[in-house]
Amino acid sequence: MNAGGRGRGRGRGKGRGRGNPGGGLDPNANIPPPPPPPQFHVAQLMAMQTQILHEIAATMANLLAQQNQAPPPPPPPPQPRDKHREFMSHKPPTYYHSADPLQADDWLKAVEKMLDIAQCNDREKILYASGRLEGSAADWCDSYTGAHANPATITWLEFKNHFRSHHILAGVIKLKKKEFLSLKQGSMYVSEYHDKFIQLSRYTLEDVADDEKKQELLVDGR
Repeated sequence: MNAGGRGRGRGRGKGRGRGNPGGGLDPNANIPPPPPPPQFHVAQLMAMQTQILHEIAATMANLLAQQNQAPPPPPPPPQPRDKHREFMSHKPPTYYHSADPLQADDWLKAVEKMLDIAQCNDREKILYASGRLEGSAADWCDSYTGAHANPATITWLEFKNHFRSHHILAGVIKLKKKEFLSLKQGSMYVSEYHDKFIQLSRYTLEDVADDEKKQELLVDGR
C-alpha cells in the first residue's frame, strides 16, 4: 500500500513539472501569431506613387497661387538726381569776354535753357553757371558774390541782371543801335546784308517789333 502510493505520487509530480515548471497555465498559449505583411502588386505601388506625386503637385500649385495673390513689394526709393551731371551732359558753353555784348547775352540764354532742362533751383543755377565763366568773367563773378552780404540768398534773376549790366554795356548797345539804323547793303551780297540786318536788329528790338516796320527798314537799306 505504501509503496504503491509513493509510486503514484512521483509519477504525477514529474508530469506536472515537465509541462509547466511554474505549475500554472502558459499565458501565451492561446495568442495567435501576427499576420504576415500585406503584399502589394507593382500596379498598386505605381498607383500609390502617382497619387503622392499628384498631392505634391497640388500643394506646390496652392503655394504658388498664394504667392501670386500677395501684393507686390513696394518699389525701391528713387535715386537722387545728379543735376550737375545732367546740366553738363548738354555741353554748356563757357564765357570769357567779348567785344560784342550780344555774345554775353547769347551765353546767358543758352546756359539758362540748359539749367531749366535740368530743373535746377536758383542756388544751383548760380553755382553751375558761374562754373562756366572763365578769365575776367570769372573774376567778375568772384568779386560780385564776395561783395554780397549773403551770397547764398542771391536769386537767379538778380545774378542775370548784374551779369548783363556788367557785360552788356549801355553805351555799346547805343552804338550798335546807330549802326543798325544806318545799315546799307552797299557792296555786300544780299545774303550778307540780310544776316547783318538780323544780327544788329537784336540791339533795337523796339524798332523791329512790328513785322511791317522791320520789312520797311530792310528795304530802305538796299
